[in-house]
Amino acid sequence: MKENGKKISITEENMEKGIELIRNHKVFKNVRITIIDDAKFMGKNDIAVADQKFVYVNPKYYLEPSGWAYAIAHAMLHLI
Repeated sequence: MKENGKKISITEENMEKGIELIRNHKVFKNVRITIIDDAKFMGKNDIAVADQKFVYVNPKYYLEPSGWAYAIAHAMLHLI
């Protein structure tokens, strides 16, 4: 899959598909998801972190789309 004319990894593609699963759910559709790639903010083993009103995700962590959806939705529940 390509994003803005460049290839994205299967890891990022899976993450995008997982985010789509969440955005299609009525409980989570209005929550903003911010994708960051900052090792200083997140540990290398962190998947998703909730901070005040945002969920930050680690796009380098490999999960299947359903795994991403679960991890991100879990973090989002901390915001409700």
